[in-house]
Amino acid sequence: MFTRPVQFHEFLTHHGFIDDIYKAMNKSDLAEPVMTVLNILTKTNSLPPLLKEPKSESKSTAFRNEGNQAYGSKKYQRALICYNKALLYAPKNSRAMKLAYSNRSALLLKVKSFSACLSDIETCFSMGCPLEIIEKLRKRKDEARSYLWVERLAKDARSTVFTKEYFKCNMKRNPQIPCATTNVGIILEDQVPKVVATTDIKVGVVLAVETAFVSQNDPQNAVFSCYYCHKMSLNLKPCDGCNIALFCNENCRENCMREYHSIECQIIEVLDALYSGSMLRMAVKAVLKMKNMSKSWSDFIAASHTTGMNRLKTSSINEIYDSNYKYSLLNIKDERHFLHGPLYNACFNCASIVHYLEKVSCFLPQPADERKSALQALARMLMFLTLYSTHTQVIMVVAVNEVEKTEFHDIANYGWFSFIGKLRNSCNPNVLAVGLNKKTALLAIAPIKRGTELTISYVGHWLDNSTDKEIRHKNMFILCGVVCNCVVCTGEYEFFNNAKLTDVQKKNVRKLNLEEMGEQRNWNCIPEIFAKLCKTLALLSDLPYSDEYAKVYTLFRRCVLCIQDLTTENLMLDYV
Repeated sequence: MFTRPVQFHEFLTHHGFIDDIYKAMNKSDLAEPVMTVLNILTKTNSLPPLLKEPKSESKSTAFRNEGNQAYGSKKYQRALICYNKALLYAPKNSRAMKLAYSNRSALLLKVKSFSACLSDIETCFSMGCPLEIIEKLRKRKDEARSYLWVERLAKDARSTVFTKEYFKCNMKRNPQIPCATTNVGIILEDQVPKVVATTDIKVGVVLAVETAFVSQNDPQNAVFSCYYCHKMSLNLKPCDGCNIALFCNENCRENCMREYHSIECQIIEVLDALYSGSMLRMAVKAVLKMKNMSKSWSDFIAASHTTGMNRLKTSSINEIYDSNYKYSLLNIKDERHFLHGPLYNACFNCASIVHYLEKVSCFLPQPADERKSALQALARMLMFLTLYSTHTQVIMVVAVNEVEKTEFHDIANYGWFSFIGKLRNSCNPNVLAVGLNKKTALLAIAPIKRGTELTISYVGHWLDNSTDKEIRHKNMFILCGVVCNCVVCTGEYEFFNNAKLTDVQKKNVRKLNLEEMGEQRNWNCIPEIFAKLCKTLALLSDLPYSDEYAKVYTLFRRCVLCIQDLTTENLMLDYV
């Protein structure tokens, strides 16, 4: 039924259910339409099936063979994806799993990722390596170990004190907003908090580094990225319970299981059946994490009744902006245009999730009254987050092994950030949101006077991507629920390209020697180059649409991109 929405709507209308749903939607409690729809879906046997796909040696073998073919054709990233899928479908400690690790180690040796190759070999040995490949793996191990020095030398050549420390945000932290520095503060405006600069801020200063409360891989990234931290790792290991989640290390696996995946893993296939986007998937994670962080069901149920502006006006600054506070995501403005359609669609998806959460063993309280209240609380939270939360694009950087080049990854992930996600959107922002896998850093890209509000672009800086105005409009509407007609979104900023510079601005641009800087490959020169670019970017801040600004910003962004690369360590073997 869910795959044919028009026919399903006609079916509900024909049987007289639509009026019941519309009446429930008019109630102030978001749980009402969900529970009403759940009752209707149960009566009409219309709930989407939860088809748990079991682990399978035969399916794992098929993916491994596909990986071998890609390897033979020198399509190395494709081979990596296939070997990862082989691991996902292999039963724990099975022969298929051991062979998948072995084959992946051969791929990693081929692409000269020696430490990653050794890690897979050690994993295979620890599981009880099949006798017929022991000697092959020992030889492979010896070869990889003999070349480790080459890999270490290359890494050391790129690593400097500046690049190591830049995103550590070592300045004094704000006690009310632990992810931010004391350069950032809060003022109240009509009882609503606003993030402002507490002092004059220079270009290039890191203002915050925040870990997402929850985040979501794009489906296209999921087969070569950690499910929890999103690092594009070459040594991903599979979840024992599902065929979807891969983890880069045991710490990520444990954190993910503790926060939400121990429950999510049991119902994760229904999200695919619902064709759900990142909003619903993150809502499920967030609600489960809030529940696991809560002291009791009664605490969680009580929290579900106070959301949006009602909570925002009574919460402390810490409770609003600190992602370590379990209900920080509930402190958002519950304002949205065109709500009726999204509300109608969301209650069907949320009803399905609530139905399957009720089936999870030992999750809900046993007393009937408390169980009913718990289901309503889950419904209420899911609906609120799905309808009102603004997810932040996390644009990744990746080093492509084939061409030895670092660049923006084409496909963004998403996260809900308790602090960064509540900054106001601007298409000409004074702060840049820099993706660091599960984290995002805030970096000043214009001089910010004390008391000035901090703003970011929800769809990325216009000079960082080449999307046309139609795509930008679409992304703005999806992320912000608005259609923006500023000079950036309409493309009219191009008319300002030939803006006249002052003599001082011209002199500083000439002194930079942009062409020579663009060809610079010495990592030790980055701190000096970066400082000069920050100074010139500040001088050009009143001409953000000029050609000169674009050239300086592009080099500035390249420096930041290189530091991102060293911080995130994302790697792809070649282009898929």
